[in-house]
Amino acid sequence: MSAEPILRVRNLVAFHGDVQALWDVSFEASPGELVVLLGGNGGGKTTTIRAISGMLRPAGGSVEFKGAPIHGVASRRIVELGIGHVPEGRALFPQMSVRENLLLGAYLPGPHRRRRENLEKVFSLFPVLKARHRQSAGTLSGGEQQMCAIGRGLMSEPSLLMLDEPSLGLAPILVEEIFRIIADIRKEGVTVLLVEQHVEQALEVADHAFILADGRTVGKGTGAELLANPEVRKAYLSV
Repeated sequence: MSAEPILRVRNLVAFHGDVQALWDVSFEASPGELVVLLGGNGGGKTTTIRAISGMLRPAGGSVEFKGAPIHGVASRRIVELGIGHVPEGRALFPQMSVRENLLLGAYLPGPHRRRRENLEKVFSLFPVLKARHRQSAGTLSGGEQQMCAIGRGLMSEPSLLMLDEPSLGLAPILVEEIFRIIADIRKEGVTVLLVEQHVEQALEVADHAFILADGRTVGKGTGAELLANPEVRKAYLSV
């Protein structure tokens, strides 16, 4: 792996209207890494991802991607640069088919030209989506909908894929499947930034993890270090 981070967030500040949500968030991810953001509800994890993807304009601090500043850049341009965002709640169009939802991720010129090739890659990763490609997305199970949302994110050919709570509301067996898929995506060379409620499973696969609380970065370490940290285990694993 390169020593130069693909993503570098420094002293990030952000507001929701008049309410300050981020006060001082800093972390980084190197190419090919799986990085996890941990923290309780209201810690700032989702706000951080939204600020990186351009859905929320930072009020201070900086976000660099591949060495270039992107804070304040339009979300469309951020996707063009190679950042994919799979939001919490999936945000599929339920009346559209699985195939139509996937193709929405390939609206940029380059991915659009390669949409058939990329669609086959997604179908190889998620065979169930190929079998259901004509089916309305709203009729899929929760796990299948999450696979469709991740597949749509991959259709833009990201070098960094951000996943916000991909296992939320899924049965344990489907959680294991989602983590297997995330590992497969990483093996393809995609850097993954993960927000995940299943902390132990996330730390088991993480290269590095950063703890957010009250809109600040309050801890960091390798996945193994934080998994072995008694304070982390007490706070997030209830042991």
